[in-house]
Parts: sequence; structure tokens; C-alpha cells
Amino acid sequence: MKRKYLLSLLTLLTLSGQNLTVNALEENSNTYTVRFMDNKEQLAVVASGFEAKGVNLLFASSEVQENEKVLPPDVDPTMQGYVFAGWYNEKSCKTLYNFDSKVTSNLTLYAGYERDSGAIIEDEYNEVKLTFSEIINDELDTPISLSGVLNSSIADDIVYLSSHAIAKLASNAEDCLKYLNYERKSDVTNLTATYANKKISLSYTYNAENIAKELTIVEKSYTVTSSATYESKAKKFDAYNIEDYSIILAGSSSMEYWTSSAKDLKELTTTNIGIGGTKVADWDGLLNERLVYPNNPRGY
Repeated sequence: MKRKYLLSLLTLLTLSGQNLTVNALEENSNTYTVRFMDNKEQLAVVASGFEAKGVNLLFASSEVQENEKVLPPDVDPTMQGYVFAGWYNEKSCKTLYNFDSKVTSNLTLYAGYERDSGAIIEDEYNEVKLTFSEIINDELDTPISLSGVLNSSIADDIVYLSSHAIAKLASNAEDCLKYLNYERKSDVTNLTATYANKKISLSYTYNAENIAKELTIVEKSYTVTSSATYESKAKKFDAYNIEDYSIILAGSSSMEYWTSSAKDLKELTTTNIGIGGTKVADWDGLLNERLVYPNNPRGY
């Protein structure tokens, strides 16, 4: 009888030990979240109901027990003109995630894409053409606040301009208002500006009074003295008819030797005036005033 009781006690202790081991494993078991990000830009609707640009939104997520494997989503993300290339460890898509590995922490995986060589991508871009627009400001102390001509400042009714800038004025001599930097009150009327003989004649009506103003244009030399080669190349650009409000590619060799820039940026209106070897000092206070600023480049 003692042997029977002893065996029973040993059996109970053994089972209890197994239960303790199982319970201990259950208590130490962790659940991790694996997030699958779509890794692209798209329109998203925010809580307010407005549309916003969504960047790298959550595509799917899974809860995985520690040391278990995670399965990829049943459906792959898509992107126009591309094919899905798998789930990666990094947003930059350098390393594919190994789905045979065991999960030991929370994970974020990123969708990768490759261009679909068989797809025709027709993302037509229509360039927004910028044009001259007046600035109306009824808080002005004067009917018109005139600050410059072709982005060069006025001092004592005199403006110093490069030959390139003067040529632009001459090409629009009968109506050069768009080349003036000014703000006006809303009740200013009959505003006109003409150019002749190095003079800009401005006239307008305010409170039933006709007002006239004259500006003198003085040609200023912006010679590149650091190199005769630079200056000879700059002279070539003096004669360029650069379209107003376009994109000007200015700089050193990275621009000059970008001979395919017009083709590469064909959806945009651009002009390349790069001069290889020039430095910031050659452009700041010199070539910019001579060739760039007078053309009202985008962003200026």
C-alpha cells in the first residue's frame, strides 16, 4: 500500500511540474505586431474630411506569437506603372524580409516596387504658366509703392540695369508695366508704363488726379573679372531671350555640361546658362543681377 501511495504521489508531482512548466511558458509568451506599409504616396482623407497627401500608409498588420513566422498579406499592394517586388526591411528597399525567420519583436515591413516595362505610364504633366500679376494693397500710404525694375532697386529715381535687362525693356517698350516691381491701391486707374531713350514713363489716375513719374535707366556692367573665359560665355547669354517666370539652370559645370537638360526637363520651360568653373562669388551680386533676376525666375 505504501508503494501505491508513493507512486501516486510521484505521478501527481510530475503532472504538477508539467503544468507549472506549461503555465510558465504561457506567462512568458509574447505577441508581436507586424506592420506592412504600402511605401508610396497617395491621396488620403483625414478625419476632418479634407484630402491630404498620404505617404507610406499602413497596408495591413498581423499579430504573431513570439518565435512564430509571419505570413505576408493575402493581397499585394499596387502602384500605377509598377509591379510589386516584395516586402523589405527598410523603406529604401535594400533587403528583402525573410518570411522563414521567426518573429522576436515588433516589425515594420515596406512594400517594394519595380517599374513595369510593359506598362505605358501616361502621367501627363501640364506646366503651370506663371504670368505677371499686380499686388493690390489698400494699406499703402501712397497710391503706388514702386520698389524696383526687373528686380533691381530704385534710388533717387535711377535704376541700374544690365544690357540683358535693358533689352527686355526695349522689347516691351510700349507696355513695360509687367517689368516694374510695385504695389498699388485698388482705386488707382489708368496705370501705364512705357520705355524710351533710357527712360520709363509711369502714369496713373488717383482721386481724379492724373499723376506722372519718370525713372532713369543706367546701364551697368557686370563683367566677370575672375576669368576671361567665364566672361566670354556670359556674353553669349546676354543675347538670350529668356522667357519670363521660367526655370533658369544657373551654376558651374554641373549645369553647363548638362547638355540634355532641355530634353530631360521637357515638360518644363527651362533655360540653361551654366558656366563651368564659376563659383558662388561669380553669381552672387554679379551674374545673377546680369542674367537671372531680370527674367523673374520661378521662386525668386
